[in-house]
Amino acid sequence: MKHFMAGYIHGLLESNNSLCHLRNPSLSSGIGKLPINECWQEIWVNDEQDATNVK
Repeated sequence: MKHFMAGYIHGLLESNNSLCHLRNPSLSSGIGKLPINECWQEIWVNDEQDATNVK
């Protein structure tokens, strides 16, 4: 997923009142120095019910 897509999806979730967190938003600059899978942005949804609704 492109880094801008994670931010966009995070914004959509928050606009629908889903509590979530965007993890690793600025680690993309570390690609090449850090393992790539450690630099990916992640969206963590706090409530299990919200996670089910997102799917």
